[in-house]
Amino acid sequence: KIATFSVEAKPADVIAFYEREALAAGMTYAGRMNGGEILSYEARHDGGTPRTFSVTAHDKGPNTNVTLSFDVTA
Repeated sequence: KIATFSVEAKPADVIAFYEREALAAGMTYAGRMNGGEILSYEARHDGGTPRTFSVTAHDKGPNTNVTLSFDVTA
């Protein structure tokens, strides 16, 4: 499953929010990327759903484009 949207926030704030939420949901860190204007974070959930979760945040000036991806396959 994929969701995309735009928010009035900085990419680092978006990533920090979703990292906290993933950890609170029992997921574990799986990786991150810092491409300057584009940041991403990935987490996994062994034995649960979603199996993996990732968030990508792309700086677009006053807004940030956000893409959330959830692996819900069995």
